[in-house]
Amino acid sequence: MATNWQQNYQIYRRYARNLALLYQKRQDVRSFVELLLSLSAITIFGLFAIRPTIVTVIDLNNQITEKENTLSVLDNKILALAEAQQVYDGNRTNLELVDSAIPDSPSPELYARQIEGLANRHSLYILDINTGNVQILGVAGEAGPMEATGTVDFFPATSKSFEFESTVLGSYQAIHAFLRDFESLRRPMFEDTVSIRISQGELSGELALSIAGRLAYLPNE
Repeated sequence: MATNWQQNYQIYRRYARNLALLYQKRQDVRSFVELLLSLSAITIFGLFAIRPTIVTVIDLNNQITEKENTLSVLDNKILALAEAQQVYDGNRTNLELVDSAIPDSPSPELYARQIEGLANRHSLYILDINTGNVQILGVAGEAGPMEATGTVDFFPATSKSFEFESTVLGSYQAIHAFLRDFESLRRPMFEDTVSIRISQGELSGELALSIAGRLAYLPNE
């Protein structure tokens, strides 16, 4: 076995010596070998040196694309906010009307004044104005009656309401006109009962209109 190894060694050694002599004598062989070694070196350096750079460039390009997409989304949001601001500014007056129609506090005294104004306009006599258990002044939680906590149909769960009832007395024409203006009040009443009866006593013969319902509000909580 040792003899075979020595024979193979001599053969490979002779091949290497012949290649070395051939490399020294022939220019084309030297050029080919140098070119092959150069290409091998470039390939090795490309794998271990250029590849990380290429990976970094690709990663940076991906990041740039993602940031451009994010910037586009932000630009669209800015445009949407600008349009929303224009809509808000154009409807600011309407929003104030909405706040007065559905206030953030019970404010029964303001509604009672509107009823008194309608009664005076149509020459009606107010027999009574009653409200539920509501807090007119002060802060919720202080001593005194608290507002009702009932809810109103078709309103958010956070809405509250209180009972309001009014009775006016007058002629049929005056009551008819009163009802027409009453339905146009900015703050709506969710009417539970509306009744008309003939008055008795000093003002007998006149019609008594009674309206009972609920007034809603949205407290800021």
